[in-house]
Amino acid sequence: MNSMNDLETNKTLVRSLFEDVIDGGDLSLADQLLRPDYIEHNPSVGQGIEGFKAYFTGLERTKKRLRVTSTMTIQHMLAESDHVCVYIETRMKGTLNLTFQAMELFRICDGKIAEHWDVIQGRGLLSSLVLLASG
Repeated sequence: MNSMNDLETNKTLVRSLFEDVIDGGDLSLADQLLRPDYIEHNPSVGQGIEGFKAYFTGLERTKKRLRVTSTMTIQHMLAESDHVCVYIETRMKGTLNLTFQAMELFRICDGKIAEHWDVIQGRGLLSSLVLLASG
């Protein structure tokens, strides 16, 4: 059974991933937060630390090309055992404006993020991308 300190430490780890790495743009911190054998269950993202970095590097390039900025807000965060669940809202502004939500689940092992799953909600995202693609 994990102590309250372990649960808070796990939540801090995941919060840092979102605030410092993904939203903050410091991909070099991924080496400290993710296990080398990091498992990603989102089919759009590659495996391991390098797959994670490649995905978010490409996402930043796409946002610059589209002249879009984004901010993520953690709405809820729960920890139990070796898992942390996070409900996130992302707002994109610029050439396209949209808001979408995601439920993210992380497994922590030996003080680092070992595994990730997500479910993304947001019809506005798909609608905006279709309009953008159609010209």
